[in-house]
Amino acid sequence: MKATNAAGDLTLGFLRLGEPFQIPQFRWRSSDDIDVIIDPRSGETQSQLKQLVGKIRAYSAKHTLLVDPEIGAGRLLFGFHDSKYYAAVSDPGDVTLVGQLVDLLNRGKFEQRNKARYSKGQVESRQRVEIDLCGMHRVCGKIAVNAFCHLFGIAVTRSPDLAEIRKWIHAGGENSFVTLIDQDDQDLLAALAPILPEHGHIVLFASIEGVGLRALLSLYRSFTFAIHLSNAAVPIPAPAGFICDWRTGTEWALDEYLRTILPVS
Repeated sequence: MKATNAAGDLTLGFLRLGEPFQIPQFRWRSSDDIDVIIDPRSGETQSQLKQLVGKIRAYSAKHTLLVDPEIGAGRLLFGFHDSKYYAAVSDPGDVTLVGQLVDLLNRGKFEQRNKARYSKGQVESRQRVEIDLCGMHRVCGKIAVNAFCHLFGIAVTRSPDLAEIRKWIHAGGENSFVTLIDQDDQDLLAALAPILPEHGHIVLFASIEGVGLRALLSLYRSFTFAIHLSNAAVPIPAPAGFICDWRTGTEWALDEYLRTILPVS
């Protein structure tokens, strides 16, 4: 997280119910300029400091690495929280500073030169989110295959027609099965939206001669994927699909769901 004051200091921290907390940490500018950062809301500061020093001395070269160019060359943030070590640098090569910090602690070379200073202010949360698209696509394929198996039985799911997608889900490789659909092209789901659970999940199946077996998977009604299950058409009833209302933990086959919401004459 980054302070919004003029200094704009960066620290390691986390959000709890929207409130920022700093983890116990060292901020290294040089071997002669090291800050200790403790959040007093997490407990008595001297006790936290003693625990932090003990954990850093016991460090065994395993940590979560965070890279942020704004930290600055030759600088390091190194802390411990929830049984894990965290190191933040502007360049991965600077992670060697961790060893220097641990060495200084183990040799007892720290000298307090300034009194403890307490401050409070606004911060910006700086988070990095990485998505494994290949893995996500394979998970989407697996969801579609599992739903198809649930609806129509394991025998049809194990048929040679679905062998290629099963192999890809298991072993990976080139993705020729799953495509993310742009929100502007989701006409079918837009038409169904008024009768579907809000933010629910849905997978629809269509088997078309000359086209093959296809699935349409929507997660939270926000991310929709077209899934190529088979080049061959597989005889299935229509409409065919599966719906999950994750908020209530309720699941239906599409025909069951339609019977619950449509009037019966």
